[in-house]
Amino acid sequence: MTGQSVEVTLLGNTQDGGYPQVGCLKDCCMKVRGNVSLSRMPVSLGLKGADGLTHMVEASRMMSQQFDLWNSLGAVSWPPSSFTLTHAHLGHIDG
Repeated sequence: MTGQSVEVTLLGNTQDGGYPQVGCLKDCCMKVRGNVSLSRMPVSLGLKGADGLTHMVEASRMMSQQFDLWNSLGAVSWPPSSFTLTHAHLGHIDG
């Protein structure tokens, strides 16, 4: 596989509900509500192979925003070539 590479883009790094959590009034979430740049999306990866095919890992309810983020970082066409779900937990498949 000389000369071949895979591009990995982290599209989210929190649990299913994102951050801040809905209904959370603790300081940890309140500070994020006051500063949108601190918010985070549910876990997801964007993969682009040397062949140009794209693959998305997890399909969260924020998939649209995650794809927009991925697309803003480089030319990625919709739909990805494949989706991979790591397990059938609602937060990973409801996108």
